[in-house]
Amino acid sequence: MRKKIIILGGSGLIGRNLIPKLLIEGFKVVNIDLHKLEFKDQNYKFKKINVLKSNLNSDLIEDAKAVINLIGHPINKRWTEKNKKLIYNSRVKSNQKIVNTIEKLEKKPHVLISASGVSVYKKNSKKNDENSPTDDRFIAHLVKDWEEPVLKCNGTRNVCFRQAYVFAKGGGLFETILKPYKFLISLQIFKEKQIIPFIHIEDLCDIYIQAIKNQEYKGIINAVSPEKLNSSEIFKLIERVKHPFFHIHIPYFLLNFVFKDFSKEITNSIEVEPKKLQDLKFKFKYSHPSTCILNLMK
Repeated sequence: MRKKIIILGGSGLIGRNLIPKLLIEGFKVVNIDLHKLEFKDQNYKFKKINVLKSNLNSDLIEDAKAVINLIGHPINKRWTEKNKKLIYNSRVKSNQKIVNTIEKLEKKPHVLISASGVSVYKKNSKKNDENSPTDDRFIAHLVKDWEEPVLKCNGTRNVCFRQAYVFAKGGGLFETILKPYKFLISLQIFKEKQIIPFIHIEDLCDIYIQAIKNQEYKGIINAVSPEKLNSSEIFKLIERVKHPFFHIHIPYFLLNFVFKDFSKEITNSIEVEPKKLQDLKFKFKYSHPSTCILNLMK
């Protein structure tokens, strides 16, 4: 039975949480990244490789059970033309390189998994499942081009997880929201009652593990909690534990000045449903907003 899992970009938020779970499951993990991430485990190896600038060694991937691509230049930055190019190329070109390498192998991985995003759906849209229409703005085109090489890869099962905002300790949107509370400030950057598609990091990691084990996981899958969360709820739930002196709402013009076009994404309301995961009977541990947020506040 194959045990080797190749993770590219495993030193980021998802990888840091997923790798320990894979090791507990008995897999042997090879993390290919630019940033070193150490685990004291005989079944873990780190390989420093710039996938965009170097040839991907086929010996590393040969006979793997799964290849998981988590590579992506940070998206929560000012969207200059330079940054948009880095955001795009890191995701699309890494998947193209991985697929080109896999298609030349004799012993291909059983499954190729790529991260993706729910921002592919139309702005301010409701009840989006995996078959809903996609948009034509920059990030939607990015998601479609990001997924395309994976979905067309021959000889292996392919999965693209359209991920919601990942709520986790130590990074991501939730950590960004939480930081001002250290200074007794609640900093509101969203529109009132804006729908925020979310998923707890524990649930997301479990979804990845299920995709490795279960052959029914294939194609595009919305990795998002089934429960709705709006912007007002986030702050109400946090403030059950934290009690700020000041509540500050950041005006849109200031967000636009700092982030340019990314400000439109920050204030974009998208309602997404995990139809395929529900059909697959996946059991969420933290589907309700209060369960998710209060767990992370411990």
